Amino acid sequence: MKKRIIIVTSEFGKQGGGLSKSASNLFQTLTDIGFLVEVVVSSQSSKSNTEIFYLNKKIIHNTVKVSRGGHNFNLQRDLFFRGHLNNFLNILQDKLPDLIIAFGAGLNGLFASELSKKLKTKLVLMPRGSEMNLAISNAELFHFNRECLRQATAVVSLSNELLERAKEIYYNPTCMFKVIPNSISFQNSSSSFSQKKNNSEIILGTGAKFLNEKKGILNLLSALAILNSKSKKKFTLHLCGFIDEDLKNKYQELINSLSLEPYVKFMGALNRNEFLSELEKWDVALQCSFCEGFSNSIGDAISIGKPFMISNTGFIAEQIRTQYPELIFSDLSAETIAEKIHETYFNGIISASCKKAVNHFKNLVLDENVYSEWKQFLNDVLSIPQKAVINLNREQILSLMLHELSDSEFSSIDLPKNKFLELCHLVNQSGFKFCSAEEYFNAADKTKLIICTFDDGYKSVLQFGLPILKQFSFTATVFVCTDHIGKASDWNPKDRVKRFHMTFDDLNIIKSEGWEIGSHGTKHISFHRLDEKEILQSIENSKNILANSFGNVVSFAYPYGDTSTFIEAMLKDHFANVFTTVTGGTHILLDRHRIKRYTFDEIQTLFTT
Repeated sequence: MKKRIIIVTSEFGKQGGGLSKSASNLFQTLTDIGFLVEVVVSSQSSKSNTEIFYLNKKIIHNTVKVSRGGHNFNLQRDLFFRGHLNNFLNILQDKLPDLIIAFGAGLNGLFASELSKKLKTKLVLMPRGSEMNLAISNAELFHFNRECLRQATAVVSLSNELLERAKEIYYNPTCMFKVIPNSISFQNSSSSFSQKKNNSEIILGTGAKFLNEKKGILNLLSALAILNSKSKKKFTLHLCGFIDEDLKNKYQELINSLSLEPYVKFMGALNRNEFLSELEKWDVALQCSFCEGFSNSIGDAISIGKPFMISNTGFIAEQIRTQYPELIFSDLSAETIAEKIHETYFNGIISASCKKAVNHFKNLVLDENVYSEWKQFLNDVLSIPQKAVINLNREQILSLMLHELSDSEFSSIDLPKNKFLELCHLVNQSGFKFCSAEEYFNAADKTKLIICTFDDGYKSVLQFGLPILKQFSFTATVFVCTDHIGKASDWNPKDRVKRFHMTFDDLNIIKSEGWEIGSHGTKHISFHRLDEKEILQSIENSKNILANSFGNVVSFAYPYGDTSTFIEAMLKDHFANVFTTVTGGTHILLDRHRIKRYTFDEIQTLFTT
């Protein structure tokens, strides 16, 4: 049976802008691979019917209509979001998808992530450009993206720049990160990138569905004035795309002030075929975006062999910036743009440079290679076990308690190393992470973190525990009794196995790997057997010894887990985080000095039921 994939996008269709075209291309690629693909339009659409079939593509639109107006500008958006989400969940409840793809982040990504949560389906996020690049200065956009990234099993972006932006917003080490560019269908290889000769007018052009300051139009107009002041041949600028009236008025004011009226043409909103016909007339296609993923208009220009120059952002710039800097605007000041165009065009190198630059990355964007990338990627994603649905209360602390790792022994102290490795795989595949107590309490977002602790500091923790946790970029806290460091476990006559504790050098090794060294007292003696003075000496002496070797010590574990209200009050003056064994509590505020820990079996049950 075919696997079922839902693409969630705000735009769709071959005749729309770059986003619409790319979403339609993705639909075709996934269909060709062999998936059953449906499209959900997340934005409020003018379509009157719930489902339509366009070129054999099943498109699910909305049935909810909400009018804009009133003092709350966002009310229409928020009501539509909730109503459309509820309706779509009803549509899908009897035919769950195997994968949801958020084609675009921002509000569209949030919509897809909510579907993924409710349907318990894997999510692939595909940020397209500005909705990720601009989030750092937009709190609302940042929140939308963060929520989506927290839910994502994988992130596929158009450029490394976009991937890094996503990781800055929210990084999940268990998430797959991949760059897959848009494909380019090359149509005119025989006369690629030829530069026109003896033309009295040099046509520069830039285009987008919505043309605004994201595309750097103001700087481009100013650069045009500088170019025409330096050159006998005059440059004309064609602007393709819808421009809001207030913005167009500002552009017109600048055009008038710079006497550019004869040299600027507003072409208006064009469909795909109209834009390609217009593109044929240009001498140079320009992209002056401040941030870009993969410029579809430049991709179109490359497909028909049109010379191009671009800003230093997005996939194409990443491929050619080092070897072909003459095609890259190093910054987007009007002076730099004008100087670079003048130099590259009139030196007669633009044709050869474009041809060499495209040959440099051509294999990466060929239809068949992009197809192969998607096929392999989706196979990898679908083979990942579904994340465990564990809803941790943000106020509850989840901690694992371990002691010794062994080759095969299973006892109250020993855990076979292969069992620990299996648990780490489960935790990792479920989107969670083992960490030290110190890392946990310093983290802003604790919802996917589980504290991993080892009591007593046995040698096997270094031998087996460190390499296993390191495979997953996990860490842990080791609680050690300072009088037993580097010695055998003769203090425990009930244990028939002779064990050895780590030395100071051993502890330094795991400390250098990001682990935390915590105190377990000076000797492994229950505090119920000590008087107040002896307890205080054990607390203070162990902390001072460890601090001298490993720096600040903030975590403690009661020997045998034995504590009382009186003992807890003593510990509060010395340690921020104090752990018991099976007693105590897990509330982050109420139980910070009596934190209950769970056994291997208990934690394993969370991820296997």
